[in-house]
Amino acid sequence: MKFGHLIKIIMVYALSCFALTAHAQPTLKYFPKGAAFEAKMPTPESYLGYEIGDWHISPDALTGYMRRLADESARVSIETIGYSHERHALTHVYISSPENIANLEGVLAKHQNAKSAAEDILVINLAYSVHGNEASGANASALVAYYLAASNDAWVKEYLSKTVVIIEPMQNPDGLGRFASFVNQHKGDSENFDRPHREHYENWPSGRTNHYWFDLNRDWIVTVHPESKARIKAYQKWRPQILGDYHEMGGGTSSYFFQPGHPKRTHPLTSKDNQRLTFALAEFHAKALDARSQPYFTQERYDDFYYGKASTYPDGAGTIGILFEQSSVRGHTRDMNGVEMRFQDAVANHLATSISLLKGSDAHRNDILNHRFNLLVENAKKAKANPVKAYVFSDDGDRARAQELLDILSLHKIPVYGIVGKINVGKKTYTQNHAWVVKPQGAQYGLIRSLFETRTTFEDNVFYDISTWNLPLAFNLPYSPLRQLNNISADPVDTAYKNEPVASIVSAPMAYVFEWKQHRAPHLLQALMADDLQPRLSVLPFSASTTDGKPHAFKAGAIIVQPSDAAGHEKIRQVFAKHPRVKTHGLSSGLSPYGPDLGSRNMKVLQPIKPALLIGKGVRPTEAGEIRYAVDMAFGVPLTLLDLDRLGSTDLSSYTHLLLADGDYKSWKKSPKVLKEWVRSGGVLIAQKRAAIWVEKTIIFAKDKKDKTEKSAKKKSKPEDGAKEDTPVRRAYQDYEQDVGKRTIAGAALWAVADLTHPLVFGYDRADIPVFYNAKKALSEPPISYDTPLVFAKENLLITGYASENSLKKIRNTPAIALHRLGKGKIVLLNHNANFRAFWLGTQRLYANALFFTQAIETRKDED
Repeated sequence: MKFGHLIKIIMVYALSCFALTAHAQPTLKYFPKGAAFEAKMPTPESYLGYEIGDWHISPDALTGYMRRLADESARVSIETIGYSHERHALTHVYISSPENIANLEGVLAKHQNAKSAAEDILVINLAYSVHGNEASGANASALVAYYLAASNDAWVKEYLSKTVVIIEPMQNPDGLGRFASFVNQHKGDSENFDRPHREHYENWPSGRTNHYWFDLNRDWIVTVHPESKARIKAYQKWRPQILGDYHEMGGGTSSYFFQPGHPKRTHPLTSKDNQRLTFALAEFHAKALDARSQPYFTQERYDDFYYGKASTYPDGAGTIGILFEQSSVRGHTRDMNGVEMRFQDAVANHLATSISLLKGSDAHRNDILNHRFNLLVENAKKAKANPVKAYVFSDDGDRARAQELLDILSLHKIPVYGIVGKINVGKKTYTQNHAWVVKPQGAQYGLIRSLFETRTTFEDNVFYDISTWNLPLAFNLPYSPLRQLNNISADPVDTAYKNEPVASIVSAPMAYVFEWKQHRAPHLLQALMADDLQPRLSVLPFSASTTDGKPHAFKAGAIIVQPSDAAGHEKIRQVFAKHPRVKTHGLSSGLSPYGPDLGSRNMKVLQPIKPALLIGKGVRPTEAGEIRYAVDMAFGVPLTLLDLDRLGSTDLSSYTHLLLADGDYKSWKKSPKVLKEWVRSGGVLIAQKRAAIWVEKTIIFAKDKKDKTEKSAKKKSKPEDGAKEDTPVRRAYQDYEQDVGKRTIAGAALWAVADLTHPLVFGYDRADIPVFYNAKKALSEPPISYDTPLVFAKENLLITGYASENSLKKIRNTPAIALHRLGKGKIVLLNHNANFRAFWLGTQRLYANALFFTQAIETRKDED
């Protein structure tokens, strides 16, 4: 192709693109009249080829523009702090004076080592679009960066001489990319404000979440994902005095929210000074939005409670987080209850409040700088007054699980202390090298205490998110509060994982065995299955002589691999070498002094599994994502993602398991028949929460549906406060939100009691298991009395978090897991989320058991 012809094609393509860019404001019109900028500095449209607001910016284009600014401006530096699951760069864009940028490491050291406000420098973190389909923040970030890099305003130059501004252009590039692609492909040349327009209704699972469909704005504490790990590492490195968190909200009206939030829903460990400064800064946001004639609200709807979000994590970690919410256009143009709103309006609002946050921080600079140091004094007083001086937790005989918790603490720069000898607390004993101590102290006093405390009383009963995030309970690790600091190391200890040498096993033992309790055991089992090594499950405890000459007692759930030749031994060893964190024993004999011998029928050969997760309309994306992550990442099992609308046309015979996440399945009228036939043929159906209730109604107890409907229709409201039976129930209109809160368990930890002999509960030593609960209805009892392996406790059900007594009554002594048998197959129902946000590792094994061990469950019948 001739070069001149190529140029013509490029020009025609460029003109065709610009034909659709006639509606947005040029960059300079986003800013006040008279604003002066350096002419040589690239504007967003000069780099992108379109005006901000005409198209939704892609992750690569946004990163490219920021890199271009860094190349052109001495005020700008860019750092790649990590990569997303889909390998998009996660960046920090540093903007300050040329002198500060040239000496950024020195500025950082000054900030880190400051002993007073006079020695410190102000650091502001502007974080945009943690939810990918809340894209006005990411698009605004390009304008904010341009403004700070190119402005000739004397105030900007003076501000940057004393401040480092850190811009996170997009916290969720994978979700942002999905959303940008979707809305851009539905954009037309003519503006269309019609709400039913397809542009406003994304395909499942939407762009809100990351690659694995997780909400990254709930991952700030547990840091499961690479985006969060990179973000927290960078946050703890810089520890900005203020973090601005830019979102979008629903509601259908053109409005804007900025904190302070609901006055009764701030975490009690957040300092009063934090809230005072949040109020002071709010005046600047109000002024900025008043100038735009933009309606807004504060102190409603949004809370400041859960420390696992971007706007609240800083509050617990010793700085100030502020939430901004812009009404979402969910595309380019949209009717908002009679108001025609454009995407550029949303971008402009976030630009305005980004600048107002900078101006407010300048006006209150000394107060904000002093906050960090005043808080240290305040927290020291709180720690002294608190009778609990520290918390101790053990590895529970499973260092890999404890290591996950230790790694979280390390990432948050929380000091961990060792034990000297042992510590006894009640009936629990914590021993050196197997237990650690954490002290709530320093700037992060609130955050640290929230990770370990149990709290069941609250000022308000409405929560925007969960009401507990106790990490030892989530990991099912024994722990205790300490009132005295005895037998604790003087200095923090190194908790990083070290590759400890695996105990040598003779070249050819009779068999290899590993305990199922170990955190990484499911991943190893899947690897053995994938290599066709015929692993077996012991459904009974047994003892055996090991190759190190010592007898060992193995619990039910132990996995045995017995090779038949030298090649088999070598293959097994290669698999074990890839799983160094799973301790394995070699057996010298197949004869067991106690329990079944290796050739017993109680040593069940486990067949390879092939699961599929049903996804699509009605399925809750985040819970589907949690299952997907557990099966794929934690267990190493290839997982088919099967759309529900293809269920009837797909040959299901090759799948061993079908998985149903929480969701509303009412619209899938034909699915129950397909699923029922598949289960009868030998499949295993696993369903949780609302999906479990749906399976009960449409598959398990389908014959009783008419009777149940009639009974339900006759049910009357119960009288309250001793009223007579025929007295109607009436409530105050304004009490609705509080009444809903009383009926909802918005994420609490409850005790469940296990039948430790059941294969679905193998791998647990203690019958009492803390589970995360945020469901609404109780499961029915299975027909066979042997099929309820986990039951919610009768007494002392609530461990920590909010739950009304009426809510607890509904689930006391009801199944947390129920097994049903149908033809040749089985159905496992869970009335809780065993994989909650991929950090409630204490119950993740329950899901692994349902996947791997249901095939080993034998027939059980009650007496006739």
